[in-house]
Amino acid sequence: MNVTPEIPNDPYPPYSSFKEMMRRKLFRMRFMNKPVLFLATESVQRNILQQQWIEELNNQLKVDKDIYQTPIISLNTNDGLEKNKDDSTFKIGLYDPFLLLAQHRSVTTEHLFTNIETVKNGMFKKDFDAVIGRHHDVIVTMETWSTGQTEKDRDVLTNIVTGVYDHAWVTLYQIISNVPQTVYLRWGHEMEVPVDRYPWQMQDPVAYIKAFRYVASFQEPKANNIKIVWGPAGDRGSVEWWPGDNVVDYTSIAVFALPDKNINDYSKQQSFTSIFQSKFHRIRFANKPIFITEFGVKGPEAYQKKWLKEAASTINKRPEIKGISYFNSADSPKAWGDAKIPDWSITKDTFKSFVGFLKNLPGN
Repeated sequence: MNVTPEIPNDPYPPYSSFKEMMRRKLFRMRFMNKPVLFLATESVQRNILQQQWIEELNNQLKVDKDIYQTPIISLNTNDGLEKNKDDSTFKIGLYDPFLLLAQHRSVTTEHLFTNIETVKNGMFKKDFDAVIGRHHDVIVTMETWSTGQTEKDRDVLTNIVTGVYDHAWVTLYQIISNVPQTVYLRWGHEMEVPVDRYPWQMQDPVAYIKAFRYVASFQEPKANNIKIVWGPAGDRGSVEWWPGDNVVDYTSIAVFALPDKNINDYSKQQSFTSIFQSKFHRIRFANKPIFITEFGVKGPEAYQKKWLKEAASTINKRPEIKGISYFNSADSPKAWGDAKIPDWSITKDTFKSFVGFLKNLPGN
């Protein structure tokens, strides 16, 4: 089957210059804490590695030394899990905008997406209060945009750290703080994916980390009910955007079966296991509990049941997975252009079948 990929298959990540490439490579190696040797093939021109260039690079690293010197990973291999042992009950959640499955007895968590506009106009608070009223925990994915000029604000990361969006963070934290339920705050998700769906994607990792740390530390001291979630897609390059051990409580990844928007044959979808294993391999260094905040499968009900049964089997074997949240909806039409919108919605019977296979749930 011939398909056109979503993006050109160019080397990732793209670099504007040789100096930029080396800066990014050095940044990726900040975990090592060892001297670095520059090695080059004969095809690299000798005049590229000039002393002036090395000095400029070294000066840039000094400017960003706070990022390099932040706690990268836990020295104790169990530290990330120990920090969250008080929240050890396995969570099963839903993004379920029409509340078709949210009343199922196994559901403990609901996923809400919000942005500057819905925080400002009160729509988010209304939805949030309704979830709290159902005595469910809440995953809050905050998308730093709104209708109008800021929707594609390519300077969003700089604008965050300079306080342009402080009004939104003040209101958001006021709403989600000190409620009886746990709130999993997820911001800047899927930052490593080389597309322009979100304005914080395809941005410089250092700028992203500064913005993430600003948001995560915005409320000091942080309310006890709030957990900060770092949410890469789990794709190549995730390591560059890791913001540091001391500002992350959970890592989340997305596990959608659809491999490419131009593949309409549901039987070509990858299994949950194969997707999770490759993504976990990329983010395992973070040593944090994992909350799969988005996952889904399209296709006939029989196929969805089979895929989800296999997913449950994998989840049962992975103690680092502390929660899952199914995406019970179609995706946003704006994200797919002229292509058919994938719909991951499932029936009540399929959902009941899936949770029945999960051994981590109370009563199962």
